[in-house]
Amino acid sequence: MAVTIRDVAQSLNLSHTTVSRVLNGSQSISVPEITRERVRAAAQQMGYIPNRAARALVTGQTHLVALQAYRLSSPYAWMVSEKMQEIVAQDGYEVLVREFGGGDLTLQASVDGILALDTLHLPGNSVLSPSVPYVLMGRTPPHALRLDYVGIDRAYGARLAVEHLIRMGRRRIAHVTSADIHRGEDRRGQTYRAVMREAGLAVELLPVPSDLRRHGYETLLAYAAENGIPDALFCRNDELATGCLRALKELGRQVPGDTAVIGCDGIEEGEYLSPPLSTILSPVEEMCHQAWQFLRRRMKEPDAPVQEIMLRPSLLLRQSA
Repeated sequence: MAVTIRDVAQSLNLSHTTVSRVLNGSQSISVPEITRERVRAAAQQMGYIPNRAARALVTGQTHLVALQAYRLSSPYAWMVSEKMQEIVAQDGYEVLVREFGGGDLTLQASVDGILALDTLHLPGNSVLSPSVPYVLMGRTPPHALRLDYVGIDRAYGARLAVEHLIRMGRRRIAHVTSADIHRGEDRRGQTYRAVMREAGLAVELLPVPSDLRRHGYETLLAYAAENGIPDALFCRNDELATGCLRALKELGRQVPGDTAVIGCDGIEEGEYLSPPLSTILSPVEEMCHQAWQFLRRRMKEPDAPVQEIMLRPSLLLRQSA
């Protein structure tokens, strides 16, 4: 039989109301912190599981936030999802993870706030007036929207990667990138072009249909057949780099001796490839912590000034470059 709030209250000789307020996170009554700690400890020991619907009726909050991502099959998206769930759980919240790959974008569940990873979809009819607190992660929003965001400086990361390849003595440095990414949003691609031109080197683009490993593999094989093989690849993400590593192996190229490879994001898989993949490491943990703090403040203070921060990635050198 499920443990109830009344069971917890009876075990502590406290009123049902006091225990209910503590477990629902209400601050409307003054309860000493020592009592709150006793209640939380007893509830955990007895195996109390809160009724989300009942708690929402009492507090007006669901203690549920949504995490939006464009493609959940991406190892990077899952890495962010796992870290975010770990962080918000420490404050008694749960995360509803939702993929927005097209079609109906309407959230069916009631949530207290939304965290969006590299995708800009606002609930409600107007993108200028989101109906729930909203924090964007990774990319930056159009200036006119004035949204809270935790950005990652992808231009800085791309410069680190391309300049490192140039210092290695590489001259044919190709950029493996998405065929459908909007030029204004492609900070990695823009920076690649700029650094190559600064160095007096030719730009080589390998556009792929999507970020799948298979497309990195197939695109490089087809490109190599017509254009030869570059002596370095800067890949939009680690998934494409993984596909490229397989293609280079089939083409008989040594990595990094013949062709150096650098990816982006820093997914765990890269460490176990052969050779281990050099990458632009995204500050995922810091991004998640900061985004959650922004969202918590926005939920408590809807009229607070816009919160924004830009984080810098780092170059993680392994054996592929």
